[in-house]
Amino acid sequence: MSAFLNLIALISLITSIVFFVKGFKNKTKFKKAALFFCATWVLWFVSAMIDPEPTKVNGKQEDKQEAKQETETKKEEKAKQEEAKKQQEAEEKKKQEEAKKQQEVEEKEKQEEAKKQQEVEEKKKQEEAKKQQEVEEKEKQEEAKKQQEVEEKKKQEEAKKQQEVEEKEKEKEEETQKEQEAEQAKDSGLNEVQAQEKAEQLKLAQGQGARNKDVKLSQLGVQTIKDGIQYTTPVQDIHIEAKDSLTRIVAIMPVGTTKEQAKEVGDSLARQVASFGTMGLYVDLHSPSKDYLGEYWENFSGDIGIFDNNEKQLARGYIDKLNPTKIKW
Repeated sequence: MSAFLNLIALISLITSIVFFVKGFKNKTKFKKAALFFCATWVLWFVSAMIDPEPTKVNGKQEDKQEAKQETETKKEEKAKQEEAKKQQEAEEKKKQEEAKKQQEVEEKEKQEEAKKQQEVEEKKKQEEAKKQQEVEEKEKQEEAKKQQEVEEKKKQEEAKKQQEVEEKEKEKEEETQKEQEAEQAKDSGLNEVQAQEKAEQLKLAQGQGARNKDVKLSQLGVQTIKDGIQYTTPVQDIHIEAKDSLTRIVAIMPVGTTKEQAKEVGDSLARQVASFGTMGLYVDLHSPSKDYLGEYWENFSGDIGIFDNNEKQLARGYIDKLNPTKIKW
C-alpha cells in the first residue's frame, strides 16, 4: 500500500512539475500544478502514516535507525566478543588450573616414589651394614677364639716345660739330698749298712704306729688352718686332704708370686698342719721345730702344690715320713 501511494505521489509530483512549467503562461495549468503538488504531499503524508518505513522523505530517520541498528549490532558483536573472550579466558584459566593440579599430582607422585626409593635404598644399606657387622663380629670371634686357643696351647706348653724343669730340679735336689745324707751318715760314724738298718727300723716303727696309731686329719683342724693362714700369708684359697697315708696340700696364690715366696708358704702350711691338723682328736704329737716338720708327718707322707690364679704351678714339694725334717722341692 505504501509503495502504491508513493508511486501515485511520484506521478503527481511529476505532473505538478509539468503544470508548473506550463503554468507560467496559463494560470489554469498553474493552479492544476499547485493542486497536484499539494496532492503529492498529502499522498506522502498518508503513506508515511500508513507505513512508517523510511522513504526518501525521511532519509535522515532511516540513517539514524541504520546507525542505531549498526550500533546495536556492534554492541552485540562486542558483547559476543567479550563473552567469547571471557569464555576463552575461563577455559584457559581452567586449563591452567587443571595443568597445575596435574603437575602437582605428578610432582607429589614423583616425591613419593623418590621417598620410597630412598627408603628402600636406606633399608638395603642398613641390611648390608648389619650383615657386614655380623661378618666382622664373627671373624673377630673366630680370631679371638683362635688367639685364645693359641695362648692356651702356649700356656700348656709353658706349664709342661716348667713342670719338666721342676721335675728335673727335683731329681737333682733328691740326688743332692741323698748325697748329703750319705755324707752325714759317714760323718756320724755310721757306715752305709748301719744307716740302712736304722732307716728300716724307723720305717717299721712308723708302719706300726709306735707312738700314735690313730693320727687323723680333723675338719676342725683344717678349718682352723684355713682361718689362720689367710692372716699371715697372701694365700687366696687352700685345699687340705688326708687319704690313706698321704696328705695333700694345695694353695692358690696371687699372680706375681715368686717361687721362693711359694716355697715359704708351703713350709708354713706343712707346719700348720702338723700343729693344728689333729685338733679335737686329743692326740699327743710333737710340735714342729726349726729342723723338724712335726710328728704328724711321721705318720703321713706329704704332697704340696702351690699355684697362682692362672693355674700356673709355682712350686711342688714332697715330705718323706721317714725323714720329715724338711720339704723336698
